Amino acid sequence: MKDRNIDELLRLSLAQTEGPSFELNQSIKNKIEEHTNMQINLRKLIPIPLLVIILTLLMSFSVFAAWKILSPNEVAQKLDDNSLTIAFQSKDGIEINETITSEGYNISFLGVVSGEGISDFKGSAHEIYPDRTYAIVAISMDDGSPMPATSDYEYGKVSFFVSPLIKGEKPWLYNIVTMNGSYSELVINGVMYRLIECDDVEIFADRGLYLCVSSTSFFSREAYNYNEDTGEVSPNPQFGGVNVLFDLPLDSSKANPKEAEKYLQDLYSDESTVSNTDARDELLSPEYIDSLMESAILIPESVKEVSYTNTGSMVYDYDGSKTVCDVRWIFPEDFVGMSEATIISEGEKEIRIRRFNRDENGVITGMVYKVLVDD
Repeated sequence: MKDRNIDELLRLSLAQTEGPSFELNQSIKNKIEEHTNMQINLRKLIPIPLLVIILTLLMSFSVFAAWKILSPNEVAQKLDDNSLTIAFQSKDGIEINETITSEGYNISFLGVVSGEGISDFKGSAHEIYPDRTYAIVAISMDDGSPMPATSDYEYGKVSFFVSPLIKGEKPWLYNIVTMNGSYSELVINGVMYRLIECDDVEIFADRGLYLCVSSTSFFSREAYNYNEDTGEVSPNPQFGGVNVLFDLPLDSSKANPKEAEKYLQDLYSDESTVSNTDARDELLSPEYIDSLMESAILIPESVKEVSYTNTGSMVYDYDGSKTVCDVRWIFPEDFVGMSEATIISEGEKEIRIRRFNRDENGVITGMVYKVLVDD
């Protein structure tokens, strides 16, 4: 009995005599809602998984790198060519911005422009053919690694050949080398930019034009196929290097078939009296050159060191016939000795063979051989 009385007293003393006030209940409810909202907001701020962050950053950098590819006028500006910068910005400048990935490289055709006097830099070819075509390509590594800077040892170890090609004309005969061409090159933020120039190809716009980019020193018959029937050029899928081909979309209304035909006839007139293209093919074959060299006689006074233009092109002049071209079209990187590149000219009484030699110190010497023609 005594124990039950004590328990009852404790129950009564601990029992609530009245419930919490309305204000207290509402305050507690508000605190609970506030805490719930805070938890929801905090959950929104929790970082996403690290892998997703890395992937997002990589995607951002890829987009940023693509966006940072320079425009044609920006490249011309970097080359300190104010006139060409303006030309690319004019209505005649054509922006292409087309990219093809090949053999680990992204090849981007940025733009093209044609005209007379649209560059600050003029060479001897401008005096003969003042109308010029300029095109710019960007070359970058597909894996995101930078192209070698011009000061790097690796620079130039992989050669690139960039040239317009004319539909219907054999590309090994008509390309930037034979069309009085040259190029300038620079590397900015891991991207290599090449500006090429040559005689105006806009006169062929009605025929169809290409721009080829290959990992070769010259035009390579192994890199591209030529269809004799249709005149079309296409990349050779069996070639083990870069061999991309872009359409060169010049204004067909500016084509000049009469001037185009005259240009083709004149192109070899200074170096060969042969007008038949099949005969020219024979003249350029290694077998024919080797057979000529067996009876060739060196002209002593023709042996002399080449000079250079202010843009770095090699110049060799003998007996009124001048050769102006980029050294890399004559010699592969670090090549020492007699070049494989040979210029043949045929006359009525003799054939002349122009060759070039580079010694261990990089000095290039030009020379002319003659072969007497039997009557």
